[in-house]
Amino acid sequence: MSLAEILKQFPPDRIALQCGRRKLSFGDLLEFKNSIEHKLYGLDVSISLNCIREGLKLIVAADALCKSITIIPSNLNKNQKKKILETVGSSLYFGDDADEFNDTISCQFFKNIDSMENEITNYISGFETRWNLVTSGTSGDPKLVQHNFSTLTRTTKSNDSSSNISTRWGLLYEYFRFAGLQVVLQSLHWGSTLIAPFNNLTLKGKIDYLVENGCTHLSATPTFWKSILMTPGFERLDLHQITMGGEIADQKILNSLSKNL
Repeated sequence: MSLAEILKQFPPDRIALQCGRRKLSFGDLLEFKNSIEHKLYGLDVSISLNCIREGLKLIVAADALCKSITIIPSNLNKNQKKKILETVGSSLYFGDDADEFNDTISCQFFKNIDSMENEITNYISGFETRWNLVTSGTSGDPKLVQHNFSTLTRTTKSNDSSSNISTRWGLLYEYFRFAGLQVVLQSLHWGSTLIAPFNNLTLKGKIDYLVENGCTHLSATPTFWKSILMTPGFERLDLHQITMGGEIADQKILNSLSKNL
C-alpha cells in the first residue's frame, strides 16, 4: 500500500498537519499529488526543505510516483549534499539552497515544485519507490540507508479506534531525520493530525506549542524524554500515549513518564 492509498482512507477535510498557523488536510495532500504527477513521474527526487509543509507535500506526491526519494537534512553543507546526489543519481533536487548549486552534476535544482516549468511525462503506472535516508554515523560523511515504504512502516501501528480524529501527534524531531519521519508516517497512518512546531524554537517553545494545540501522543528517545521532563510546562501536556525508542530506557525514566499519563 502506498502513502497516497493510506491517505485516501480518511475524510479529505481532516487536518493532517498543523505547523505554525498553517494547516494541510488529507485532501490537500492528495490534490497536490494529482496536480504534479506529470512533473515527477519516473524520476529520482531529493528533498532538502526546512519547511515540513512543503516537504510533506513532496514526499506524499513522490511515493509510488518516483523511482526514488532521498530525504537530505537541510543543515548538511553543499559538498555533502552533492556527494549524496551523485551517489543516488538524483535527477531533481528541491531545497532552500537550490540557487547555490551549479550544473556540475546531472541534476536539476529547484527551490520548490512551482519553479519547475517543464512537464516531464504522463503518469502511466506506479513504482515501488526506494526511500534513501541520511544518517549522521559516528564519524566522517553522512551515510545512506535504503528503505522501501514497507520497511519504513514495519513498526507503524494501525489504529482501529474511531477516536483517531482527536489523536494529535507531536513532532519534536525534524521530519527529514529518521526519528521524525517515523512520527510523520505514524500520524498519517492513523489519520491523525500532526502538530509540528517550528524547528528554530527552543525545547520549551516547542512544548508550549504542543500544549496550545492539544498534543495527545508524543515520541522521543529516553535521553530526549529526560530533557522534556525537565522542561517547564511539560506537565501541562495532556498525553494519552508516550512512545520511545532508539536506546534502552531505565526504570527511573519509565516511572517518571508513567506519572504523566
